[in-house]
Amino acid sequence: MEVDDEFTRPIRKVGFSTAMGFLSAALIAAGLIAADTTHDGVRNVALGVIGSLLASIVFATLSEFSDTPQSRITDALRRSLRSVRAIELETRDRLQAGVISVSDKREHNPDYWFSILAKATDRLDIVGNSLSGWVQGEFRARLKSAVARILHDGGQVRIVFMDPDGLVAKAKTQLLGKDYAGHIRDFVGLLGELMDEYKESFEGGQLDIQLAKDDLTYMMIDTGGDIFVSPYMAVTRAGHPLVVEIDGTSGFAEGYRADFEKLFARARKADTPRDNK
Repeated sequence: MEVDDEFTRPIRKVGFSTAMGFLSAALIAAGLIAADTTHDGVRNVALGVIGSLLASIVFATLSEFSDTPQSRITDALRRSLRSVRAIELETRDRLQAGVISVSDKREHNPDYWFSILAKATDRLDIVGNSLSGWVQGEFRARLKSAVARILHDGGQVRIVFMDPDGLVAKAKTQLLGKDYAGHIRDFVGLLGELMDEYKESFEGGQLDIQLAKDDLTYMMIDTGGDIFVSPYMAVTRAGHPLVVEIDGTSGFAEGYRADFEKLFARARKADTPRDNK
């Protein structure tokens, strides 16, 4: 991104000491932002700015003491400021739109997902086709523990799956070759086990599992703060599915939450092993 030259033109007129003062002030400001922000995306951008500023200071200092002409210092400062300005504008536009970060779903380890669940206090809403990954390996015990913590504190957990007996589930099973019905029943059974193990200690906590006949087009985790959304492909299984972290106060989050409420209301209650006793 090319930045208006009016932003960098004053650098031509300043001396080495003034330029160093400017860069040092910008460095301190970026450091304060990185230390104070609660958003990983903003922190990463601030750290990137800090790195760019440090590189400029080192380059300018070396240039000064090696008797390099002032014009080379000016050019280095201009390039650095353009880079910083471009990062600033890109970050501002992204954050104003409500998008905090975008990443590859398959690159995240269990700690990433459970750090999201750890933010849930009085509510947790999840929607997904089958959420099969959550009941495999170390996920299984950690998921039960996370949900139990919320329910024990009197919170509400609502989960919407694809209805394994619906036409959509049967069509996706045939198209993608995945046992959606088996995965869904496994997850529902896991939560049924949870209710049996902790049924005397939830003190007002509520667990609701719904099965939707609607075609679910995304996975979503909502802890009441920022939301995490991963859209589904229509007729293929994505090799690199996106995960988008969205500001919980943005219009995007509002739209997903409204969609979840409609999905939840239209779905039918799932039968857990505990319900059948």
